Order: sequence, then C-alpha cells, then structure tokens
Amino acid sequence: MKNSLLVLAAFSLLLLSSDVAFACRCMRVEASADLSRYAAVFSGKAVEVTRLPTSLRVKFRVESVWKGADAKEITLFLPRSSDLRVISSCDIGFKEGESYLVYAFTSKRDGTLTTGKCSRTRKLVDANEDFAVLGEGQRVE
Repeated sequence: MKNSLLVLAAFSLLLLSSDVAFACRCMRVEASADLSRYAAVFSGKAVEVTRLPTSLRVKFRVESVWKGADAKEITLFLPRSSDLRVISSCDIGFKEGESYLVYAFTSKRDGTLTTGKCSRTRKLVDANEDFAVLGEGQRVE
C-alpha cells in the first residue's frame, strides 16, 4: 500500500512539473514581410557573447538589414535567470562566430534591444523560409 501511494505521489509530481519542464512554449510565428512588431531585423555574426549578472550581452557584426539596424555593430541584451549556470529552454544559445537572422524588439524594461526564442530569430543556416519571404536585405559594408 505504501509503495502504491509513493508511486502515485511521484507520478502526480511528474505531471504537475511537466509544465515547468516545457515552460518555453511559443505560438508558431510564420515568416512574414510585415516587420511592424520589431525594432530591427538583421543578419549578422555574433562576435562577442558576455554573461552579465542579470543578462546575456550579444554583440553582432551586422551583415544585412531589413529593418532598423543602421549600424555596423548591434548589441542585444537578453534577460537571464538569476542562476547563470542554468540555460533555460527559452534561451536561443548564441555562440561566438555563428551567424544569425535576428528579429529584435525594444525591451519594455530598459529600452535596450533584445530578442527571444518565440521570435523568428535563428541561425542563418536555418533561415531559408525567412529569406524566401523577406527577400534580400540591404548589405552593410
């Protein structure tokens, strides 16, 4: 009897924690030429990824622009958990040297540029669907 209750309790906890385990759920956002919800849309190489006390700072060398990114370098600040050793399922996982298509918006918290997994931000090699809709961006020299 005790074993049955223990198994039932463990199973219940597993079911209740599944929402936390899969906490980063996003509605599917289709590729679109309507960029009105973003402050900047650009492709670029992550040249510096720095962990700060409450955020991740990612500096990009901009290669092409579709909206708003009029500089050769753009820095995004992504909020992080207070435990920076933990990578959440919502993190994009930017890596130095990798190129990305970035859909950035202005943070309501502090006005900096940011992005998230639920935007269409992705590695450049995975962005063919976006390029088919967006067309060719303006090259930054």
